Amino acid sequence: PIILAQRGVPRMTQMNIYANRRSLQGRDSKTKKVIYLSQNVKLHEADNAWKPFYKQDVAGGQLDLEKEKLKRSVQGILNRLTPQEFETLLTEVKNLSIDTEEKLCTVTDLIFEEAAAEPNSSFLYANMC
Repeated sequence: PIILAQRGVPRMTQMNIYANRRSLQGRDSKTKKVIYLSQNVKLHEADNAWKPFYKQDVAGGQLDLEKEKLKRSVQGILNRLTPQEFETLLTEVKNLSIDTEEKLCTVTDLIFEEAAAEPNSSFLYANMC
């Protein structure tokens, strides 16, 4: 039974509240349907599918692998570069193994590209060089 409040707005009695709860109890007990596939489905594989770095075939050997790791490390550091984090990230760059001229050129090229792409922060990249 619904009882009208003083202003004419219906309000629920205790009996109606419990009736609504009981009506919600059986919702999850419906029969679930399971579909079984009788054959194996083969997905299409692309010729040049993306692979994680550690699974990629490196044609140039160990030197290219080290160079790629260095590129990823430097790019990660440059992505986090802010005036507040400058000293910490500069220390991280100094701790990287940049022991050949080729690696040094790679790092400076990455820093130059970032400085050109973000002119507002170019002073940070210039100080890093």
